[in-house]
Amino acid sequence: MSRGIANEIIFDTLKALKDKFWSNVNITNQSDCWEWKGYINSRGYGTFIFNQKRYNAHRVAWVLYCGKINEDMLICHKCDNRSCCNPSHLFEGTAKDNSLDMVNKGRWNGGRRYKLNEDQTKEIRMLQNQNISIVEIAKQYKINRATVYRAIKRQKTKEKKELKHRHKRILCTAREYLERIKHEY
Repeated sequence: MSRGIANEIIFDTLKALKDKFWSNVNITNQSDCWEWKGYINSRGYGTFIFNQKRYNAHRVAWVLYCGKINEDMLICHKCDNRSCCNPSHLFEGTAKDNSLDMVNKGRWNGGRRYKLNEDQTKEIRMLQNQNISIVEIAKQYKINRATVYRAIKRQKTKEKKELKHRHKRILCTAREYLERIKHEY
């Protein structure tokens, strides 16, 4: 394969990667968070899939905008919004830098898990349905994003289980009905 063709393939692959990635980012003005529109994992990070591999979206944004990530370094959020892909909201740092940033911003609760009551959980779900970001909800309730995410996800899981249970009851009733008909004829 000639060098020209190889370069063209690399260029086309890089262009496809950039196009696919940025099409999943809600780009607004430079000072706002650029929210990831694709899949958000259980820890609140955007997940980008390319060539059947998963990547944290904010790390891909950093690489596309700033270049290589140094060994043993994290890509941290100045904005504390894990789904943000705005390169101006990101910085390269160690795990220690990230922890100090969390403590300095008052986001560390001493390792305690916060329990929400049913009313708070309903309010959080209502706010999320009004397209208020998890970050904003967490700030409003003075809890971490993971707690907000769990409250939202738990409801969806409950709804799925209820639907599955209802579906099983319907199937069971249908089977009983078919058995009755079979014996009648």
